[in-house]
Amino acid sequence: KQWYQRRVRVTLHDSSGGRTHQGQIDTTATPQRGWITLAGNRRVLFYYHPDEAVIYWQGVKGNTSNIWVGTKASWTDIDDAFVGSDVDITAHCNGNVQIKFKKERRPTANGWINRGNYPQTGGVNFPDDRTYSFTYYPDDAVIYWNGDKGTTDNIWKGTHI
Repeated sequence: KQWYQRRVRVTLHDSSGGRTHQGQIDTTATPQRGWITLAGNRRVLFYYHPDEAVIYWQGVKGNTSNIWVGTKASWTDIDDAFVGSDVDITAHCNGNVQIKFKKERRPTANGWINRGNYPQTGGVNFPDDRTYSFTYYPDDAVIYWNGDKGTTDNIWKGTHI
């Protein structure tokens, strides 16, 4: 995948001040690196080690004392969940999503995804059918079309990696 396909928006919710801070992370880098813009337009750099679920703020591992330790999540990106299936799903950093059918003779479907939500939500226009909303659970690698868990039978199950 190209680097620009893996640049993901990051949202940090400040529980003490009720503020939301925006930034980006490059998930192709090792360690992953990114930034968050705090109050006063102050940009803070960070390095994330997903194998440890640790964020090192304003310095690399071993060179900073500002460290956040989290819990490892076992999520599968939507574009990785369906590798080897009958569809290719590509989700771009700008929120666009594209679905190409490998075996069926269907036109490419285009839409959007919001990866900043959990579960992730979006919508896709299938030119030979109609527009569907969807809910994607990255921890299960499952897309629920026009509904959510327990509310729809239109479900695509991916492979959780």
